Amino acid sequence: LGGSLQLTEGIETPESQLLIEFIKKKTCHYIKMEVMQLQRKQSSDGYKIFQENHELQYLMELYINTLKLPLAKRRRALAHIEKEVSMLSSIESSDARNRAMLKRDELRKSSLAENEKKVKSEIAKIWAEIDNMSLGLEHFFREFGQIYKIISVKDQRAEIMKLPEFYAELLISGHTIELLDGDTGTISEAWFSAICKHIHKSKPNLRIFVISILGLQSSGKSTLLNALFACRFAVSVGRCTRGLFMRLLFLDEDLSNQLGVDAFVLIDTEGLGAPEKMNEPESEKKDRILATFAMGVSNLTILNVLGESTRDLTEILQIAIVTMARLEKADMAPDILMVQHISERNKAKLSEPEEKFREALREALRIADEQDTVMGISSIKCLQILDERIKKGQLLRQFRPFKNGATAHAPPSRQYHEDIVGLYNSILEDCKNSQGKIEFVKW
Repeated sequence: LGGSLQLTEGIETPESQLLIEFIKKKTCHYIKMEVMQLQRKQSSDGYKIFQENHELQYLMELYINTLKLPLAKRRRALAHIEKEVSMLSSIESSDARNRAMLKRDELRKSSLAENEKKVKSEIAKIWAEIDNMSLGLEHFFREFGQIYKIISVKDQRAEIMKLPEFYAELLISGHTIELLDGDTGTISEAWFSAICKHIHKSKPNLRIFVISILGLQSSGKSTLLNALFACRFAVSVGRCTRGLFMRLLFLDEDLSNQLGVDAFVLIDTEGLGAPEKMNEPESEKKDRILATFAMGVSNLTILNVLGESTRDLTEILQIAIVTMARLEKADMAPDILMVQHISERNKAKLSEPEEKFREALREALRIADEQDTVMGISSIKCLQILDERIKKGQLLRQFRPFKNGATAHAPPSRQYHEDIVGLYNSILEDCKNSQGKIEFVKW
């Protein structure tokens, strides 16, 4: 944890500052929409686009200069870029965010179905504006993926061919990278495979246990992962996770020997049911694809739910149920743990939120069964034991509030700390008993 905190001090480097000044001069919107053309177009004439786009070449040159720095300095430079670019994006998009909030208030007050549809469409358009101004390290990572794919078949000696090794070093040192593109729902296979090959070269017999987290947007998934494993997944009220992000967490020797693995692979996911997708006809399908991918590559998936709304519980459980059913048919179903964040006033009445949870589970099973009669949800073995596991206290973890009080400066809650420790111990036990542990190269 101390190492993470040190990154906030003295993180500026001449290389990162040059890049930030260039982005500031051009604006995040211009960089994303006009300069980074390869990830947006992904056309067959990508090499020609790259050769003719001198601003893109200069931008990538500035970024490559930060990646060539010694590892410790490289991590500081990237932390500097992430911090400053996030702030620039937030400033640029502040007006649009305010408009989106006003429209969401209007939607809550609306009683006419026709007006509701119109407001939802307007909100979706505003979120598209915000997205066009949101720039992060993942966009550079994606653009490198496209450039790598183009250049690798043209010139194996090009400087960009060294980048997978730099990113492998970053990943091994605890840096987070994008696993699944949040806009297209794809992986740049050649780029990601090249990074993984360098990890395998550095850690040839690396044994892993993969943990992912799923939940509705703004349910605190990144915060929970950070609290559990003292890591640095991006947390922001204004800018939510898009796509899937992964990082490696290496275990100390004693714990590694106890669990039979060398590292956890942690996967943070885009929130399901995001407001920017509310007017997309394919949004539910996209959520299921994302959930299927995240759970399909995991040994353990944490389902994270904020509050006691039966509707929210049913929504996340319905997605998880269909995903588990599909994965079990392919012999890929992961284990799951459910975390529900409840209010302090209900902690004395433990049975109430637990009964609501079981009610939501039954409703989700009913809806999923009606919508997918071919699969026969009710006959899926892993789903039949969910309710029984909740009864035995093996599945559902109820978390008390993160802070003592509602103010920004309120101290962390001791009860939340105890809940985190309890969940952490459950995860370790799950890992210890898992039959699905695998070598990184096979994953």
